[in-house]
Amino acid sequence: MRNCSTKNVPQEDRGTPLIGTIHCNGKTDADEDWNEDWGRRVPARFGRGMDIYALELEGTGSSIVFRNGPIWQFRGGQAAIYLWNGWEASGWYGSVCIQSSGIFVVTPDGCRHDLNADAVMRIGRVIGRWPPRFAKVA
Repeated sequence: MRNCSTKNVPQEDRGTPLIGTIHCNGKTDADEDWNEDWGRRVPARFGRGMDIYALELEGTGSSIVFRNGPIWQFRGGQAAIYLWNGWEASGWYGSVCIQSSGIFVVTPDGCRHDLNADAVMRIGRVIGRWPPRFAKVA
């Protein structure tokens, strides 16, 4: 029987962690059972570091890759946003806009969701897709 553990594979060769799902309404769910040794990954490595991850688009077999960065550096655009209000976590994907009046996200279904700026824990900017959109098909 073959051991499928990736413990002996260097981190840079393991691919990008696939840690959750983006639903068609823009809501995201984390894979609570994801594990460094046996968690799912997209085959391509999109950089090094713990702040790079992928979320699978529900029902499509494709994924979007994100890099978390400081909230104050984010200016707007396509992103995954993670919120924690002290007792409940939630996540969204879409076009995120930060204004002096607050933060909102327009999800892929066209709905606008106003968010509590104080609850924002992380914003992940889109850095890639898997498989690549314009991959050459043989």
